[in-house]
Amino acid sequence: MALKGAKAKMRISSRNNHQTGVTLTELLVSLAILSFTVSISGVWLQKQLPGLAVRSATATLETDLKQARLRALTSGDEVQITHSETGYTIKELEIVRIFANGIEVKWNAPSPLIILPHTQPSGAQIIISKGQVNGSVMLHPLTGKISSQ
Repeated sequence: MALKGAKAKMRISSRNNHQTGVTLTELLVSLAILSFTVSISGVWLQKQLPGLAVRSATATLETDLKQARLRALTSGDEVQITHSETGYTIKELEIVRIFANGIEVKWNAPSPLIILPHTQPSGAQIIISKGQVNGSVMLHPLTGKISSQ
């Protein structure tokens, strides 16, 4: 059954006037949710940064000490690690490291730390911290094993 007259015109005109899009209210709600999510992420990221810096510095130091130990074993020569609170140098490997700002380092080791090729190394503990986050690298005095925590 076909519609006639005014009803047909109203039905046709209602189909043609249908508009699509986003209202201002929907847009504002979406922006509010997005800004809240970004602000929460930023706060979380700021809390994680000290831990990331400590883990990175600890892993780098551990790797460098292992390279120094390997160099001493393969070359038969001693390797010296000159260190301070701001960084360290391993001349034989041409490594010069300076810790990032805010990283505090406490070396419980003689300076220079000497790694000998075929004798037991002197033990060492290096504590790396930033804020309340700590990490450490250990050079075991009996086995020469290098590990981090």
